[in-house]
Amino acid sequence: MSDTYDFAFGEDTVYAAVRDLLAGLRRSGTVLDLGCGFGALAEAVAALGMTYVGADVDADGLAALERRGFATARLDLEDLEGLERLLTTAADGPLAAVLMLDTLEHLARPERVLETLNRTAPAVGNPALVVSVPNVTHTDLAAKLVLGRWDVTDTGLLDRTHLQLFSASRLMQVMRGAGWFECGRNDFSLNHSDQHFPEGLPVLDPAAPLARLLREVRADAEPSAWVNQFVRAYVAGVPVPEPAAQPETAKPFLSVLVRTRGTRPETLRDLLLCLSAQTDGDFEVLLLAHGATAADVSEVGVLLAQQPAEMRERTTLVQVPPGGSRSRPLNVGVARARGRYVCVVDDDDVVLSSYVAEFRQLAETSPGQVLRTVVVEQDIEQVGWAGGAGHAAASPFRYAYPPAYDVLAHLVENYTPFCGFAVPRSFFTDLGQRFDESLPVLEDWDVQLRAVQVCGVASSPLPTSIYRRWRRGSGDHSNALHHDEHWKAARGQVLAKGDARPLLLPPGSMGVLHRRLPRGEVEDELLLEIGKRGEEMQRLADEVAAARAARDDLLSWREQVLQSSSWRITAPLRALAGPLRAVRRR
Repeated sequence: MSDTYDFAFGEDTVYAAVRDLLAGLRRSGTVLDLGCGFGALAEAVAALGMTYVGADVDADGLAALERRGFATARLDLEDLEGLERLLTTAADGPLAAVLMLDTLEHLARPERVLETLNRTAPAVGNPALVVSVPNVTHTDLAAKLVLGRWDVTDTGLLDRTHLQLFSASRLMQVMRGAGWFECGRNDFSLNHSDQHFPEGLPVLDPAAPLARLLREVRADAEPSAWVNQFVRAYVAGVPVPEPAAQPETAKPFLSVLVRTRGTRPETLRDLLLCLSAQTDGDFEVLLLAHGATAADVSEVGVLLAQQPAEMRERTTLVQVPPGGSRSRPLNVGVARARGRYVCVVDDDDVVLSSYVAEFRQLAETSPGQVLRTVVVEQDIEQVGWAGGAGHAAASPFRYAYPPAYDVLAHLVENYTPFCGFAVPRSFFTDLGQRFDESLPVLEDWDVQLRAVQVCGVASSPLPTSIYRRWRRGSGDHSNALHHDEHWKAARGQVLAKGDARPLLLPPGSMGVLHRRLPRGEVEDELLLEIGKRGEEMQRLADEVAAARAARDDLLSWREQVLQSSSWRITAPLRALAGPLRAVRRR
């Protein structure tokens, strides 16, 4: 082995991360380092009070370890029988841990070695297995792959000798498939990996909008965006084969999330009746009872029991504990949802019988996009009935929202109520997005803006639902529960979030902006801004000139003082010069 892999231990290296993870396992005894190379971790293991044994096929690394006083064993990891013999003879007693650092990725069949370790583990004291492997999904690699770059190097993430590539999910699958289950982690992260080159590449420069967009998408999607090396500890168990992929046809098309507190059973009954009348039955309903009392949950359960059998079968009642904002039940619902798309309908909304069917028709022509239909508006109010409280319409239907989705208009105001759009579930599961639980209101606008930018939007001009505004009665609605300050603060929060990341606009947006922002008005605004900046620059220039003049006055005064002091000292000396010269002549 050349000295290419003769790495030194350091506190800012992956070896320190391994040492700290190993120390946290609180084990004692012998640590067997498989594929040890030059044994960079040997002294650190000894400092923990454990015995280090290095095993490798390369003689150079083993010789270096022996010169430093450590025990070694020659081993080719393709020799599984030799591996079993070494495990049983490497220590006088049970093994504390087995290390495989930067090793699995060099094996043609890593699962065979892992299965051998798992099978032998009970006989040698069930040692912990500590693994370190490079993360092939590091943000630097992901960004460069967008440009078609795959820069193989002598060492690092794309070491030319790597036979295997690992993401977080693949590492978990391989380890569980061989019977190893994670018991600790201390991943080693780097904002700039060894693949952060060449300098100035637009997908790598954090100041470039493209790089910022890619970095944010990658970071949101999965938590290992900046992990350079996965550093994980495992315990042996029963192997778990990777589950077979579920056929897409087995999933419902749409998951309908219904928020309720159980306090409006009469409007919830209306909604369930509307859902049971859908012309397309390929959907599920998740009734999310958020912070509902036991009595209210019981009433919702009775209401659900009164539904037709088919409706009962597709509906699940989920109790969400009290606390959190209006977004809390939605995140719970998304986690439970099975549909390809997710929509949200509150328990006082009404949907038409074509609700699911219209969404499906949009999805067939524009798969993967946000699906948007028109919502009409109607006022309702609480009234008294012979059997108790009820509600009645208090206005005709209003077409308050535009028939086509306008992305630019929605950046300013939300023209699509919650029940009017469905989002691909992959937006949450694959892109790692969630409803913002810090928002008291406008959580629908926030998710809608984020989803439309990355997924696009397919819009239908047909109305499919009714958004009902309470004129009086029912205090359990957003306008009654939240004051104007809440709405204003939430609006500012949504806009601030949008300002913090690059803005993606669909094709055609430039022309729309050009038409909506007449050139004269834009020029006037720019000239006004330039004028303001010019005045500011002039003010700063005047301040600089004044400061320089003050400095010059100070220097001039200082020179005068020095000259004056010099004259007062030298004049008497000149007067004494004559007598002194006469004294010297005598």
